[in-house]
Order: sequence, then structure tokens, then C-alpha cells
Amino acid sequence: MTSLRNRRIGDQGHSFGTAAIYAASSDFWTYSQGDYEIELGASSFPKEMRAYRKRTKKREKKCVLRNEALKNEIVVLFGPHVSAERAIQLLQKLANQIGKRGLYTGETQSGQAAFEWKVIQI
Repeated sequence: MTSLRNRRIGDQGHSFGTAAIYAASSDFWTYSQGDYEIELGASSFPKEMRAYRKRTKKREKKCVLRNEALKNEIVVLFGPHVSAERAIQLLQKLANQIGKRGLYTGETQSGQAAFEWKVIQI
């Protein structure tokens, strides 16, 4: 990732703390408080990114995700200054941006950002 994208969260792309955490998949959702640590640009497990897995699938290779890895879930963290109204505004804005620009899925083999598009009505 470029350094410009990395600077958009925390201190130079690094953030940690305790936050309100929501997790959801197609058949459940939950919430809690919990600790988190995010380091944008880090790629400790690049083979878990969707772009890599899609390339591998085309070559008919099988990739197995770790049990602890996110699979069909999403996780959203809310900082302590985010109100319920602001959370809804930000989530709607994010959904609209994904709708317009696609879902970031990792890097291409040449290191470019890879996106996946799907036309949906929200």
C-alpha cells in the first residue's frame, strides 16, 4: 500500500486500543468491546487476501485459511468519539464508496491495488 493510504488511520497507519467492535456475517451479528491492533500496509499473511486466493483458484491450487482467520465475516471498530448517528453516516458512506469504487481485495501480482465490483442496490 502507498504511504498516503497508510497515514489515514492512527499514527502513520498504526492504531491500537480498546473499542466497540461489531462483527457480522450472513447468518449472525454480534457486538462487544475488545482490544485491537491495526497496522495498515503490513502483510503478515498475504495469502489470506482475496486477490491472491482468486489468482490461486484460477491455477486450480487450494488455499486453506487458518481457523482464526476471517472468512465470510466483516468486523467494524468504532472509536470512542463515534456517536450512533455518525456510525450510520460513516457506514453508509463506506458502502457507497465500495459500490462506486469496488471492494479492495489485496494486491495484483505487479503490486497494484486490486478491486472487485458487484452492482447491487442498497
